[in-house]
Amino acid sequence: MSQRCDGKPLVVEKNSKTRPLERLTFNEREIDEGWLQNLMQENPAILPVNDFDPSFGPLLPIGREIGTAVGPIDNLFVSPTGLLTIVEAKL
Repeated sequence: MSQRCDGKPLVVEKNSKTRPLERLTFNEREIDEGWLQNLMQENPAILPVNDFDPSFGPLLPIGREIGTAVGPIDNLFVSPTGLLTIVEAKL
């Protein structure tokens, strides 16, 4: 189990330069559930499936807002072995 640090988080850019991570306010319309769904769809590695069950990774995105009889699935992923991961996005 990792221990919490009291430092300020940094973003490490591709060129190895760093910058402070900036807090975003959620009252801006660009930060909403759709934004979060898209972030996960484009970057499935940010989801910690290995912490729960490594057999579900790596995640391969199938789609967003997948329709079902009980409502849409926010994000749907599949593993290379065919295991499904359903994600409900909440801010």
